[in-house]
Amino acid sequence: MPRWRPPTASWPNYRSGITTWCLATRRFSPLVKVRAYSHLLGECPVAVFGTPDLARKYRHNFPKSLAGAAFLFPTDTSALRRSTDQYFEEQGIRPRVVGEFQDSALLKTFGRAGAGLFVAPA
Repeated sequence: MPRWRPPTASWPNYRSGITTWCLATRRFSPLVKVRAYSHLLGECPVAVFGTPDLARKYRHNFPKSLAGAAFLFPTDTSALRRSTDQYFEEQGIRPRVVGEFQDSALLKTFGRAGAGLFVAPA
């Protein structure tokens, strides 16, 4: 049975026979020189949230209507931000970034106040 050890104690420890597990929100960069395998464990749907006024304004022709819309985002180090950026890029949508937040509660507070739309797990 694999056992978990803190990365400082066993990372990397290839020859000992100890398996090191790392749960992450993204794959290792190809620049990281470690033998690792990535497996998707699951996915979570996300939704766009906003005040009722903003929802009415951007509902028609969704998601194309989001082009130029004021958006509140998590910082670019979060998996949610990276996946949202990728989705918008694939759809050809360029929202207007009006805020970036490390704290999701603060982001939602600004969203409830009408500062912009935001994405969050559904």
